[in-house]
Amino acid sequence: MVPANRVVAAAVALSLSIAFYVFLRRSLTGKAIRALMQDPEAAGTGRLQHQSGDYAAAWSTVESARAMAPARRDVLTMQEQLAMDWLDRIRVTTGQGTFTAIVLKVQPVLARCAVSKDARGAADCLAHEGWGDFLRSREGTGALDPVQYYRRAIDADPDNVYAHAMRGFDLLRSRGSSTKPYSTSPRPSARAESANTFGASRLPAGSGAATTTRMGR
Repeated sequence: MVPANRVVAAAVALSLSIAFYVFLRRSLTGKAIRALMQDPEAAGTGRLQHQSGDYAAAWSTVESARAMAPARRDVLTMQEQLAMDWLDRIRVTTGQGTFTAIVLKVQPVLARCAVSKDARGAADCLAHEGWGDFLRSREGTGALDPVQYYRRAIDADPDNVYAHAMRGFDLLRSRGSSTKPYSTSPRPSARAESANTFGASRLPAGSGAATTTRMGR
């Protein structure tokens, strides 16, 4: 018969082993999450997913980081940039996804960014809110007015590249039928005019099984 003191010792050793294992796993997971939050530009997973164009996976990674630290400015900024990049290079395969589903996923982030005190950042997000509405309208959603967002973006930042490029595309798409003024500034700068030409030249939708709409940078 095994002495009672040995049974107790074995039970204590087992408990300590389990406790150490749980602590180690939690510690490593915490370090990984903190690394992502503290240095999103250098964090392995989210950064590589974003750069490789795996926007859905990158979005999930950043959402997890936000859940751990919802007020961290660096994580919020990373998510805002990801939202814009995803819409700029949006791509869906027929029968496996829609533009609308992606737009609705990123829209709350763009809306948050659009009221930022940083005029340029807010204008970037406003322009992308308009671009999101345009994408939704392509799939049949009515009563949307993308141009209102482009106008608001240009009011906030008269030289905003995104807003001018997207507005320029809208003018080309409507074949010049819209003649209403859209800017409070006297005349767009050379930078903005260049954005109109560059952005609009790269915007026609793709064809084939996969549908793509891209916004040039």
